Amino acid sequence: MEDIGAALDMLTKANRKATNKFASLGKNRPYALSAKSPYTSWDSLTDQNYYSRQLPPADQEWVDSLPPLEDVTELFRHDGQRKESKRTTMLFATFAQFAVENLVSTGANSDGSPKYDHYTGTNQWDMMSVYGRTIAQTNALRAMNNTQGYKGRLKSQILHGEEFPHFLHQRDGTVDPQFIPLLQDATTRFANSPSSRRCQVLQNIDNSTFFAMGHMDANLLPNIVSMITLFLREHNRIAGTLEEINPSWDDERVFQTARNINIVIGIKIVFHEYINHIAKVPIFQLDIGPWIWNATWNRPNWIAAEFSVLYRFHTMVPSTINVAGEQLSLMESLGRNDLFQDGTLSLREMFEDLSAQKAMSMELFNTDSFLLGREKESLRMSRALKFASYADYVEYMDYQPRPTSFEDISSDPKVLAKLKDLYTTVDDVEFYVGLVAQDHEGNAIFGGTLLAAIGKDAMSTILVNPLLSENVWNEETFSEYGWQLIHEDQSLAIMLDRNAADGWFGEGESSADEKPYIGMGANAPLPDIGEGSATVAENPVEEEPLASASSTTSWLFGMTVVCLSSLLSY
Repeated sequence: MEDIGAALDMLTKANRKATNKFASLGKNRPYALSAKSPYTSWDSLTDQNYYSRQLPPADQEWVDSLPPLEDVTELFRHDGQRKESKRTTMLFATFAQFAVENLVSTGANSDGSPKYDHYTGTNQWDMMSVYGRTIAQTNALRAMNNTQGYKGRLKSQILHGEEFPHFLHQRDGTVDPQFIPLLQDATTRFANSPSSRRCQVLQNIDNSTFFAMGHMDANLLPNIVSMITLFLREHNRIAGTLEEINPSWDDERVFQTARNINIVIGIKIVFHEYINHIAKVPIFQLDIGPWIWNATWNRPNWIAAEFSVLYRFHTMVPSTINVAGEQLSLMESLGRNDLFQDGTLSLREMFEDLSAQKAMSMELFNTDSFLLGREKESLRMSRALKFASYADYVEYMDYQPRPTSFEDISSDPKVLAKLKDLYTTVDDVEFYVGLVAQDHEGNAIFGGTLLAAIGKDAMSTILVNPLLSENVWNEETFSEYGWQLIHEDQSLAIMLDRNAADGWFGEGESSADEKPYIGMGANAPLPDIGEGSATVAENPVEEEPLASASSTTSWLFGMTVVCLSSLLSY
């Protein structure tokens, strides 16, 4: 047992070393500039209605010299045969979108067009897609009922025995007045914009089944609706438990405490599932203490414009989505909340489908044509804000050497030929293009620079959450029950088991060994999981269970050696 303790101690040290390494890449906040102005001013240092920025704007002359936007967008179009990710499922891509909607919120002009320099989010992981961005939105989503048995809940409804968000519209097709605040926000104004392709598509969709959620874009796809629904159910489950344990608490106290707990559970899943899936080795854990509170990178958060652009994984989205036994095109899957309304699809079935379908590989020439407009939008935002070149950002991150040739970005002959055709030198390759073009090392799901940028932003953003701070991280903030819950193992599969009406097993099943796989993939290449199969081992490489304490010790020591060796390459 002493050997196990020593191994766990080494893994803790590895986690802290790797976290500090990634969180310290580039420069620490506060950044000298924001999107408000190309020079430092008091306003640019304090007005968080604008994105911050990591590097100064490039010269307008260089931006003007870039190849036509349409030609660069074609770098992303797939050429008929799309490449699948080696080890990533659509549940990863879904959670990534959920994470984006909780952190990134670009402003909009009065006509609905993007206001690229403006930021309308909260600069915190606060699950605004579940709770809303403003107090008015949060109150619109709350049940606000002080009756025993209903305290602290979010509004919801029961459809075929399952809990889902409340419908946005009334039976006559008009927006329910109680949800008007959800539509009075820049993040939802896309529905009235004639300039957005997504808006035009949604305007032709029956919106009678749209749900009232903190981020109305979520009604686009049933997989995003499912993720928000899972966290809504978790909130209401926690609230019920808190109310039972603390009958003297009022609605406000129950709600706020349940929200605190739910947010931290989300943070824990970010680390234990999401970041560990991205990492070369799964060593990261939520380990809160003085080492974080006193870190030089622990500074108040302010989302950078670069973060908004790099976090666009459109190329990972398949051309068809497996839903309820059907292959739906991206167009056919839009706004399909009717699948939940009529009982065709349960929450568990959606998670099983997402875990059984591979995501696509994050690389050039691999984006579905339906999403090319989103790729163009990423490029357009980069140019509007005059992002520096990809090479400049590689040098800024200081994770890998600055590229000196196109071959330092990619070894793919097709990618190289097109980059050389479009850009005069490697120093001209644009930020977003380089991130997607870079070779993946080993079983990595991203190129090194994108991996480093995600690591930096995720860790230095998530770990400075106020709920994790020195004077807040305690039992009093979360209650005795909540404090215990957030220290337990958490995963999307565990959350689903707590909140899905049908439990782990389907009709006639009795063995946990047969339960459908729920997860983002493995840290080794996935086997061919096919179109309908959902029974994949958590780690396809390790088929036998750990049999004894001695085997556990051997595994821990082996894992520690792998982790520490890998850290040497960070």
